[in-house]
Amino acid sequence: AMPNKVDPFPKLSAVVKLPPRKAASEDAAAEGGPRRRSREERAARRVRSPDRATDG
Repeated sequence: AMPNKVDPFPKLSAVVKLPPRKAASEDAAAEGGPRRRSREERAARRVRSPDRATDG
């Protein structure tokens, strides 16, 4: 189930005590950066050492 931004899980919150919501601000998302990187970004960041490289 996906939470609603206005009233997250209204039926569930009536039955179970939910933890307090984190205040999500636009600045906080920009500061943290992406949580996941694409395969291309990971491959570009990977540095190969000369002793591990094989030339066929």
